[in-house]
Amino acid sequence: MRLRRPVFLAPLLGLVLFQPANARADTQVVLAGAQLTMPGGWALHKQGEVTALLPPKTGAHLEVVHLPGIPAADPKAFAELLRARKGTEEVDVAKAAALEQHGVKGVAAEGTAKDRGVPVRVRVVAVPGGDHAVLVTAFINKDAGEQLQKEVASILQSVRGQPATPPSKEEPTADQFYLKVENLIDNVADLDVRRFTVLAPAGRPLNFLVGGKGVRSMGHRTPQDKENVRRLEAIVVLRLHGEAKNAKIRRLMKFHRTKGVAVEADLDATGRESLAGVVEVKVKPGRYPVGKPLVIGTVNGEDVVVTVE
Repeated sequence: MRLRRPVFLAPLLGLVLFQPANARADTQVVLAGAQLTMPGGWALHKQGEVTALLPPKTGAHLEVVHLPGIPAADPKAFAELLRARKGTEEVDVAKAAALEQHGVKGVAAEGTAKDRGVPVRVRVVAVPGGDHAVLVTAFINKDAGEQLQKEVASILQSVRGQPATPPSKEEPTADQFYLKVENLIDNVADLDVRRFTVLAPAGRPLNFLVGGKGVRSMGHRTPQDKENVRRLEAIVVLRLHGEAKNAKIRRLMKFHRTKGVAVEADLDATGRESLAGVVEVKVKPGRYPVGKPLVIGTVNGEDVVVTVE
């Protein structure tokens, strides 16, 4: 019976780590939030965000990285990931399917490619790692020996993820975004300030428009956001100017708390003596479907529309 010993690796991004495995024992390691078992004689080589698993002799290797979320069980999704990797060419992912391994649901895929000019067979396993996903990719030379192929298969079969962390009430899901509207200044006749916060799954463009004007953004991540969440913050400032007979509203929309990302406009407000009722919010804070425009309400009669593509 083989002995197994746990090894935990600190996330030393940007450094190179070389950890030889004991040739007489399998080694359990935790990488990017997933546990896997390396056969005796294999070693780890970490550089930046990628950790490579290397056998004693060349012919195959595995790479472990973390992603914002689990890829779709679609060959095209995995082909895009492989093509984005430096040195991978002629990618052909033949199949991708749902996977359940060690009680955790993930996705697996298989195909072929060239890894820095060398024809290889590619096998991929993606599992949740808590609030993110862990991608383990094996590159196997076509002339790899039977024993090496078995060891690669055993590593992939040993990958054990962590169940995805359930979203809180104020977080998005894979197919829903979360909306929150705050009134930052209240009961001031000539000033109204609202903050609209949209939380969406990473990788989806977010649109915020008032009367057809606004911004399209991939969002940004703040320290309180999970790795797979991006947010769009829109602060809408309204100022009432002039007497009622020739009143105007100066509208400023500020996005992302960053310098220069703003949209300004002057709106006709003839007859208005205050900003009471100029903003009408028609929806409640909560989750709404991705891919469908949501009319939040109106500002001076113009629709406020949010869409997460």
